[in-house]
Amino acid sequence: MAKPSLDQKSQRIDKVVVHMKERLSGDEAGPLERFIRLYYGRVTAENVAEASLENLYGAALSLWKFCETRSPGQAKIRAFNPRLGEQGWTCDHTVVEVVSGDMPFIVDSLSSCLNRRGHKVFLNVHPVARLRRTAKGRLKELLAPTSRAKGGSNESLIHIEIDTQTTAKVLRGIEQALQDVLADVRAAVEDWPAMLAKLDGTIKEIKKNPPPLDKDEVSESLALLQWLADDHFTLLGFRQYEHKGSRGKAVHRAIEGSGLGILRNPDTHVLAGAKGLGEMSAEVRHFLELPQLM
Repeated sequence: MAKPSLDQKSQRIDKVVVHMKERLSGDEAGPLERFIRLYYGRVTAENVAEASLENLYGAALSLWKFCETRSPGQAKIRAFNPRLGEQGWTCDHTVVEVVSGDMPFIVDSLSSCLNRRGHKVFLNVHPVARLRRTAKGRLKELLAPTSRAKGGSNESLIHIEIDTQTTAKVLRGIEQALQDVLADVRAAVEDWPAMLAKLDGTIKEIKKNPPPLDKDEVSESLALLQWLADDHFTLLGFRQYEHKGSRGKAVHRAIEGSGLGILRNPDTHVLAGAKGLGEMSAEVRHFLELPQLM
């Protein structure tokens, strides 16, 4: 059987819009039609062709209604199994809906989190909508994608389908895990300029006051740091540590308040166990005590 064409996809979306207008009218229909076309612009022709009009309409309407309110700076996430008698549409998979400020890495981060938890992702739809909200987060208007109207901002409205999960505990666990991931993404994105400034500051400090080490090693280390700073590395977290003492008596202490990105949280440990730096392995301690710049 031949794959559906883009023209067939467009015709199918038109039918979804007609289906919607038979159920809604007036002020609701206009914005929802624009959202349906935005939403299914990100879906393959095959996926559009395979689903019923009721389910195509229901999936778009569900995400649209879910995004009607969102607290400023917060993401909304829900994992559920749509049923005809409750939501008015059905799906062969568990559905995860996400409404968040648009950020880099968001789709890959969510998908990776679900995969780590053992969930297979069957479909990932990610329209970026330019929305205007009230101060309390109530949706006021769906703007054109290129609009520069005051108060508008881009938001990620995401529909993900995963293998079916039936227990409330698992569904709530998925929601919490994705919330945690988005918090990390938000922290890394917000603090990226500050982390880049720390990296640039380190480069300048080493050039100004080079350590008493082999000049070639210092030069090579500087070249690597500069390469990282030239947009070849994704900066996720930064934290400054103080290292005192030597050979078995060294103390390694995180400097309070120095964390940026995913290391804003002092309970997030690197090279350490749940009890902090006291659990640092002998190998890591040995590495930190070596007379090397990096």
